[in-house]
Amino acid sequence: MIEPFHQNYSYTIYQHQLDYWTPTNIDGRWPRLTANGSTASTNNFGKDSDLYLFNGKYARLKNIQVGYSLPKELVSKLGLQRVRFFINAQNLLTLSKNSWIDPESSEFDSNMGGSANSARNYPTLKYYGGGLNIQF
Repeated sequence: MIEPFHQNYSYTIYQHQLDYWTPTNIDGRWPRLTANGSTASTNNFGKDSDLYLFNGKYARLKNIQVGYSLPKELVSKLGLQRVRFFINAQNLLTLSKNSWIDPESSEFDSNMGGSANSARNYPTLKYYGGGLNIQF
């Protein structure tokens, strides 16, 4: 996600790309904006450089479930064997310096070789659920 206005991204520019070089912002993080395919764009994106390397460290709470089973003494008075309540969540929390991309995603399956991740994929969904298990 370093190429602003790339046609495959619907000519979008993202928040993290706004710190680009201009005559009034000479300390910008990114090179000046240019049209995709121009000579300046080739120089900016086509050369080996560590400018576009991102810190990929992250931590994610992928799946959590919390439950409580009612005491058997109480449940047996209701004519039941077991009653359990639970709640669960998936992708509840992700800690990453790169908030604009899912750190587990890849548009190239598991191949993160030559070119890594352009974030051209669906955002990671959070899931919340719960339930009740009753055994008669």
